[in-house]
Amino acid sequence: MLSPDERRAALKIARDAIASRLAGKPLPPPEISEIPPFNNLAASFVTLKKRGALRGCIGNIVARMPLWSSIQNNALSAAFGDPRFPELSSDEFDDISIEVSVLSKPHPISSYREFIVGKHGVIMELGRAGAVFLPQVALEQGWGPEETLTHLSLKAGLRGDAWRSDDARFEVFEAEVFGEVEP
Repeated sequence: MLSPDERRAALKIARDAIASRLAGKPLPPPEISEIPPFNNLAASFVTLKKRGALRGCIGNIVARMPLWSSIQNNALSAAFGDPRFPELSSDEFDDISIEVSVLSKPHPISSYREFIVGKHGVIMELGRAGAVFLPQVALEQGWGPEETLTHLSLKAGLRGDAWRSDDARFEVFEAEVFGEVEP
């Protein structure tokens, strides 16, 4: 768990990275990069919203870099590399709010029935297809377990009922989610 000050620092890392890129400046080194938990390996997602609507969301499931770097990289990817949206413009910057999700390590579950809406993020793989939802997605959409798994199947490019396949594999994780107040 991050303290309130650490949460503010994490959100500042994300916002400063985006602001620097928009200004054409080098990325600022975060002041807290040497303070645990920011120097511990961690996985994160950064979500951008504009007037409550999704504006970008990119992250990593596997912890491969320090938390500060994960947040910084994912903030840039959410703003400038999410293929669902055009790159964030300077004009939009003041209209976005930033949400950070710090993920626990995913672990396999033996059946989709072990997935708990609102508690778990869920990863589904079937053949070469796969998709992930953060824990807050189902809650924000008002979905139950079956509806969540149907949308997850569709997100993976599969039929809506693909999650029922005996060959479907699932992993779950939890996330500490916090964000800015929307402008």
